[in-house]
Amino acid sequence: MSESDHVTVQIVLDSQSVLHAINITGHAGNEKRGSNVACGAVTLLAKTAYETIRDVRGITLQGDAPEPGKLWFEVGMYRTEYTEKLQSITEFLIKGFTVVQREYPEAVQMVIQYTGG
Repeated sequence: MSESDHVTVQIVLDSQSVLHAINITGHAGNEKRGSNVACGAVTLLAKTAYETIRDVRGITLQGDAPEPGKLWFEVGMYRTEYTEKLQSITEFLIKGFTVVQREYPEAVQMVIQYTGG
């Protein structure tokens, strides 16, 4: 499977199973921009998670979508009082990507990694 025919979602979790980083690359299929359901679903899930985390005061967040087919963000420092909220967002995000991957198995590949800390 080449990067041009699927979307790869790389998720990095910290030691508390909280989203540390996400990196999304590629495009699924030959449909024109805005016409691919799998790509749209992945993008919408990631952007919603980003905006939900961004709206919480006390959490540092950075990210970018520098070009079509590339989107990333990273959760920096957060206070321990936000751990449970971030775990819930992370669980929802992973479940959403899992559903998209199940519905479009040839279009979406998800990889989950854990940080050492």
